[in-house]
Amino acid sequence: MHELLACRVKFIALLINKDKLRKVEVNQRAQYKIINSVNK
Repeated sequence: MHELLACRVKFIALLINKDKLRKVEVNQRAQYKIINSVNK
């Protein structure tokens, strides 16, 4: 029972990290677009 709970916590943490990474990636893409539009 305890191990199952630990697995679930790890899984949730992974999902949260994936979501954070995705947001960072989107932000970086948006910044690249802004930089590219300024350079042109």
